[in-house]
Amino acid sequence: MPKGVDFIQPGMLEKLKVKLSESLPFTLHSNKNFISVSQYIFERTGSIVSASTLRRVFQYQTDNKPTLSTLDLICRSIGYAGWVDFHTKEQIQLRFELSQSMSFLRLNGIGNRQLIRQILYEHKDNLNIFALLDTIVQIALLKKDREFLESFFDYLPDFEKTRDISMMYFLMHNLVIGLKQTGMIDHMVPFYGSHPKAQLYLVERFVDEDNLDGYYYDLLQEYHLHKRDPQALLFFYCMMYQHAVSNNQPTAPWAEKIRNFNILSTIHHIPSARRFGILLCEAIGNQQHLEETFNETADFLTRLSLDEKSVSGLFICRILFKQRYDALISKVLELIPEQQRTGKDIFEIIHINQLSIYRAFNLCLSSKYREASQLLSAFKPMYVDAFMQQSIIHDFEIVSALTNSQLPSGAQSTQVDGQADYSS
Repeated sequence: MPKGVDFIQPGMLEKLKVKLSESLPFTLHSNKNFISVSQYIFERTGSIVSASTLRRVFQYQTDNKPTLSTLDLICRSIGYAGWVDFHTKEQIQLRFELSQSMSFLRLNGIGNRQLIRQILYEHKDNLNIFALLDTIVQIALLKKDREFLESFFDYLPDFEKTRDISMMYFLMHNLVIGLKQTGMIDHMVPFYGSHPKAQLYLVERFVDEDNLDGYYYDLLQEYHLHKRDPQALLFFYCMMYQHAVSNNQPTAPWAEKIRNFNILSTIHHIPSARRFGILLCEAIGNQQHLEETFNETADFLTRLSLDEKSVSGLFICRILFKQRYDALISKVLELIPEQQRTGKDIFEIIHINQLSIYRAFNLCLSSKYREASQLLSAFKPMYVDAFMQQSIIHDFEIVSALTNSQLPSGAQSTQVDGQADYSS
């Protein structure tokens, strides 16, 4: 059986349907009309595409992807060389329309809110929509348009959770940077902490221990007032625990909530990893409890994919490193296979890059300072999660200083743009 096309850009089949409809004297809303469409394609290509196949392409939401040969015949019947030709020309048109929209907004502003909604709707399936969203954000920031920024997440289209995470990441980061620079960030707390899309795209994905004494602390309190499902509660408890550690405040109230938390299979692996890191810290001093907690942590990591292990191990090691539980860091790292950075997506590379700090620290614990220095030489500051940059770079500097202090003076490494320079 022929294999379906692996990836079809969202909205592209709908565009093909529109183009096909424009060539027909009837609509594609009626099942019986697809028999006529089949005949239409046969007359223009000499090949048959059955009515049932056409209905699957244009009417039914199924996991079965149309084959390239089917798409080629449909495209040829309306004047294209094939699917690739249609896709290429539509992409050019989409880029042109998107650029035109951004230029229009830069010239005319974003005062017409209904027009903004219309433009965003028209481009909702465009893979480059985040450039448009960022343009809108920058215009609002430049004009200090508080009213629009308060309601920004109302304008944000509904995206699939897996779609363009990296672009959403930078959109959120640019939004926060701009709000800080314009002094409007505190004003947005009640709006973003209570909005479901802001909770998902900004708070849950990106708020970390960096800046927990400022905007993020207030944002988390507002978030906690409005969202209390199990995953949200665990995330909040862990953040408050880390805030308490950073400020030398009592951790017991938060530790108790985390300890009594009933972990569920639906909880994402990152808040689960934070929980295990904290429980390991809290078990120090009670050997039996520590062994039991470590075994639970090992069982948790065993159930994860290789890439999930890396990011979960990273969060656990960060928590342990903050309180310098060296032996535990070593034991956790034994559970996480080392990975090459080639063949990975950007976030997997970022996690592996950050985890190398704690692997280098573990080498220092075994007096393998030269190996630690070589590992740190491959660390790239540009490949660090922007929302935890301060913490990660701080840990890197600690491990780098420890490594260099134990190497002969002529073999110490100097970090320059993420590359180490050795002089002997």
